[in-house]
Amino acid sequence: VSWRKLPYITPITTGVTRFAQDSRYEAVHVPWKKQWNLRIKSVQLHDAGVYECQVGTHRKQLRQKITLHVKDIKITGTQFPEKGGIMFLFCNATGKKHAPNRINWFKNGERLFSERSEKMSIKKTISINAGVMTSSLVITDVHPDDNGTYVCRATSLEDETLITSLKVNVSNGGSSYPKRGNHI
Repeated sequence: VSWRKLPYITPITTGVTRFAQDSRYEAVHVPWKKQWNLRIKSVQLHDAGVYECQVGTHRKQLRQKITLHVKDIKITGTQFPEKGGIMFLFCNATGKKHAPNRINWFKNGERLFSERSEKMSIKKTISINAGVMTSSLVITDVHPDDNGTYVCRATSLEDETLITSLKVNVSNGGSSYPKRGNHI
């Protein structure tokens, strides 16, 4: 019994032997069920795809394909912006079968709208091939009142909801320590 990820021809596992260099992969044999399962620990976005199980006998080879969909959401960006500076937050979300169709931003439980603030901009892009929707939240002239917990909520057509958050703390910028000069 071998497992591989399509379109690659090299097996991930054959029997209980792992050929993949990635130690997250493991073949699990369940003898009383006559099963050979592929276990992937700490699944990541790039693990999504079509996997094939091959069972070879003297007379024929049986193949079964299984599609792995990975749902994920994360926020990256400026967690500690400086006062008067610019804060960039990016939310990347993937759905089970398709990219989410909607991403909303919240700060401390209140929904954010870029139309309500001159210093805030919210933009969304979608990558159909990758199945990812990205939303950017940009706030200019950051001040301490921009401190808080920012939440990104993605919703798909299948009514799947993914939520993540990031706590942002505005720093006063600069340093209170005097700069050292060049002494000769």
